[in-house]
Amino acid sequence: WLPSPVGGILWLAMHAAHTSVYLPLPLGLLSSAGLSVPLPIGYTNTSLTSVDRGVSVFQASRWVFNAAQHRFDAAIEEISEAQRHWESGGLKLVDELTEAYIKDHLPLDKLADQIFDHARSAVSAWWALSDDIVQRFGDSCKRGYP
Repeated sequence: WLPSPVGGILWLAMHAAHTSVYLPLPLGLLSSAGLSVPLPIGYTNTSLTSVDRGVSVFQASRWVFNAAQHRFDAAIEEISEAQRHWESGGLKLVDELTEAYIKDHLPLDKLADQIFDHARSAVSAWWALSDDIVQRFGDSCKRGYP
């Protein structure tokens, strides 16, 4: 389905599936020699000993997971909505970029730029989601902070 230089699409979530977001990563682009667009740092900075808030996709997903424990029944609805938004956006982006690559010969670095921009934006949104969950549902007795 995808041209050889792009390869297959890996849909990767870095933590528990129910509190992470699956994002598309074209496998061929990850190993292409000379590609000018590196894998986003959020996918390479996955420290277990320090927090790099706002960067790591693993830590963002882990933060959402932990924040959701306050009021999982309410937080999972917010998480599911965010997952639908980012994952359907990823599907649409992959379709658009595949078509642009085939029809218009979109350069691989431009394709990678757009895929990785989507991934970076989703990671930022996931960090914001963790803060939103704590703010709204952190005080489990009162259904969130006042």
